[in-house]
Amino acid sequence: MSTPIAFNETDHPRGQASNAGQFRAKENAAPAMALTVDEAPPESIYGNVSSTIIFQEANDRDDSFEIERAEINVARILDGLDFEDLPETVDDYDRTDGLFRWAANYGYIAEHGGPFEVILDDAELESYRAAREKSGRMSALHPLPTMTEQEREAKVAQLLSEHLPEGGLNALYSWDIDQAARWAWDTRQEITKATIQRGIQQQYLSDETRTVLDRLQNAALTAYQNTRKDTDIAVIRAAAYGIYEHLARRGSH
Repeated sequence: MSTPIAFNETDHPRGQASNAGQFRAKENAAPAMALTVDEAPPESIYGNVSSTIIFQEANDRDDSFEIERAEINVARILDGLDFEDLPETVDDYDRTDGLFRWAANYGYIAEHGGPFEVILDDAELESYRAAREKSGRMSALHPLPTMTEQEREAKVAQLLSEHLPEGGLNALYSWDIDQAARWAWDTRQEITKATIQRGIQQQYLSDETRTVLDRLQNAALTAYQNTRKDTDIAVIRAAAYGIYEHLARRGSH
């Protein structure tokens, strides 16, 4: 069961009488990093649900003002919720604001610690709910990402660091086929088990990280087949070297 996030009105001001001037003036500098991304979320079989996500900051008078906005389709996020947890209307703020967290976890928007507002298209939300109800699909269609992209990537980088070959890069070129095969098979098994134990959802990893893990998988398959060819050790060495390169790009090793 998915759990909606509790809504706190003070975190997400909507023009209350005590805060009527929230968009009148901008007094803080714009954020150094972009809060939006270029990649569009995938569509849902139940139709699109357009949203406008408004990123805000608060000034020294606690007035919130807009600093950036993102237009994204949140239908695939809704697909990851049980029907009973979907926003019932665009004014169902307990649930609509929860979409902000899921969008950040997917990487559709950047993480943002300040106030925000999520505005859904009324007609499209109603149409999505009707299509989903008509289909009879009450449970979520897929799991939602349980951590942010940065958290996922950091956890995998830590795992890879923990399973580097003993002896470092020099060891790669002194391996015989048995040593190489043992490293490839054991490392693949341990990383697969650890990703499950640490709650890392591999389907949400970056393309680069998935490529590193795919090469390790291929190296483990090569080790399992045990044909003892020179090309086998070359495949395993390339997978190990790819881990070093990946960590170096991240600054993790």
